[in-house]
Amino acid sequence: VIEVRRWAVPRQADTYALSEAARTGAITDADPAAMRLAFERGVVPLLGKGKTDLAHGHATVRQQLDAFHARWGVDGYRLVRVPPDRRAGGRHDDDTILMLDLTYLHAPLFPGVRQVLRHGVPASGADAYTNAARRAGLVVIRRDMAMPMQAQALRQRGKSDGGRGGMPR
Repeated sequence: VIEVRRWAVPRQADTYALSEAARTGAITDADPAAMRLAFERGVVPLLGKGKTDLAHGHATVRQQLDAFHARWGVDGYRLVRVPPDRRAGGRHDDDTILMLDLTYLHAPLFPGVRQVLRHGVPASGADAYTNAARRAGLVVIRRDMAMPMQAQALRQRGKSDGGRGGMPR
């Protein structure tokens, strides 16, 4: 019960950061570097150690993430764009929708929980990131988010309005 309560705040912060990454991706044509920066700035309230300035807070977040990797041997989060799936019944099949998948890791407070995760949770196929996290005894938490792509819509309007990009004169 204590472990689950400890997940609540990071889950809320990571959901906010994921929405910031999706918003950024929607207007930057899913630029991975821009989305990663937006996500990491979004977790400043969680990992920024009280820093409110985004630049200083982001530097602190990077230090926290580097320390997490040094301790556990795996990155603290993975943010990937899910490509459109054209197969019937695929996860999503619209390339005007940005779909992001976030996997983030939580280090349990109690060593017994880590042991259970290490030995009691089966490997997840070909996902090396998740398997490495489980071998380290970390909790793997996944979130996803979909958002309409704004950059693509502006490009499409630009083709039909003489190249103005949908912007008024």
